[in-house]
Amino acid sequence: MKEITVILKKTMLFNSLNNEALRQTAAHAVKQHLNKGSVLFFAGEPGKGMFVVAQGIVRGFRTGADGREQIIFLEHAPATIAETPVFDNGAYFSTVVAEEDTLVYFFEKKYIRKLCVENPSFALDGLRVMASKVRNLADLVEELTLHDVSKRLAHFILLEADRRGEPKNAEIYLKLNLTRAQIAGCIGTVREVVSRNLTLLKSEGLIRFEKRCLIISNKEKLIEFCEKGGKGRKR
Repeated sequence: MKEITVILKKTMLFNSLNNEALRQTAAHAVKQHLNKGSVLFFAGEPGKGMFVVAQGIVRGFRTGADGREQIIFLEHAPATIAETPVFDNGAYFSTVVAEEDTLVYFFEKKYIRKLCVENPSFALDGLRVMASKVRNLADLVEELTLHDVSKRLAHFILLEADRRGEPKNAEIYLKLNLTRAQIAGCIGTVREVVSRNLTLLKSEGLIRFEKRCLIISNKEKLIEFCEKGGKGRKR
């Protein structure tokens, strides 16, 4: 029980709850283990509640009529997902899959709504989380419609570097946990175009590779490249 409360406290949504409210919330959690590649839920399924990602990484995506996948989000623990159906009574709007062995906790929407009524600060945090995710979706729309692939890829690398990069001297080391096909899904293109634009960034002296690490040689120059846009193709 203590382990769950610690995880809840680290999330934006549950952070403002006091210790007693956290303990009561933890008692309503339903634990679920997911193996790598397991589906947590499919887009269009009735939204019965939300989840807290306690360990691991999950990927949310939509699939087009042509079978191409567009990644909506990648959430690393600790994080909350699937809040939308709690508030709009709708279906899950993306399919969610475990990127690695993952532990999640499920909370019924009825209980989350009860928390909102009993804890106004929790309700405000819910609005803050939803607003943040709306902004992320707006940024994704901008990336996909207004910027070419090289710029989208550079931006993606910078975001991953800020999240998981390890500075070493003047460089940043980023372990590649995603395949090029998965990166393509994040930035709205295909694997071959990702490979081509990684080669472009390498030829510009902005990145290099060492074993399974992508190394940002000069973060400031990569930011400048990202802001100015590159020479890559749009799709």
